[in-house]
Amino acid sequence: MEDANLKYTQIFKKIEEVNIDEVILATEEIPICSTILDKHNWSLLTTQRLITKKEGTILETDIETANNLKYGDFKGYQDKEITMGKVETSDGEELEYFIETGKTSMVMVQGVKTRIQIQNRI
Repeated sequence: MEDANLKYTQIFKKIEEVNIDEVILATEEIPICSTILDKHNWSLLTTQRLITKKEGTILETDIETANNLKYGDFKGYQDKEITMGKVETSDGEELEYFIETGKTSMVMVQGVKTRIQIQNRI
């Protein structure tokens, strides 16, 4: 996917590319992808966590214990740049994450889906 198509979404090639002040990566934690609307609304998927800041509130879950619930609403998405995906946390709560619509939607959708599938195979 060409970088020109990525308005809010980023695929990380280096740990140093994470430019979110509120996130401190643990030792051996690697960023995978993110959707960043602004400093108050973003989601970041790492090898260990799914973190979302929505309207200024940060929530996160251990991605190794999460389950997929919803991949967003893609019907009539032409009028919306963003939709929300959802995972279930280990304590039964729901955590939403931002997904850019259009072709770039597959970055976060497949990132979260694949990371959860990998854990389920271990």
